[in-house]
Amino acid sequence: MPAWCADARLTVNGSLVRSGAQSGYLPITRTWKAGDVVELTLAMPPQLVAAHPRVDAVRGSVALTRGPVVYCLEHADVPASLGVFEDLAVDAAAPIGLSTGIAPVTLLPTLRSRTHQSPLLYRPLSPSGAEAAGATVPAIPYFLWANREAGPMRVWIPLAAREE
Repeated sequence: MPAWCADARLTVNGSLVRSGAQSGYLPITRTWKAGDVVELTLAMPPQLVAAHPRVDAVRGSVALTRGPVVYCLEHADVPASLGVFEDLAVDAAAPIGLSTGIAPVTLLPTLRSRTHQSPLLYRPLSPSGAEAAGATVPAIPYFLWANREAGPMRVWIPLAAREE
């Protein structure tokens, strides 16, 4: 059983196998017959993954994954109305959708633009945490990026400020 899958379903001839995984394996002990059908269904819901907090470069950021596949954002998919690509943040409270088209499956996270009221490089921190309205933007599998126009790409996406 892969470590990335928290919910797996194993059936033999349509009957659910009820056995615990052992060291990543789900052993099946039985007398096999010609025509037996084994079906393994691995749940692959989209999820946000965070790095260890000591990894400075990506602290406060998350990556989008679905099963073993890591996704990324490409500037080509982001509408200009969201603002500057580098100012985008993912809304962790919003559900992550899945595309319903033909492969590859794309994830549909909600992004917000982190608005900056001051052009200064260093400024007082505002407790308001102002964020622009969100928009759903497709995230593509990492291995497929750079097949369109040149521009920025991002795997580790900052988290949007939580409204309290």
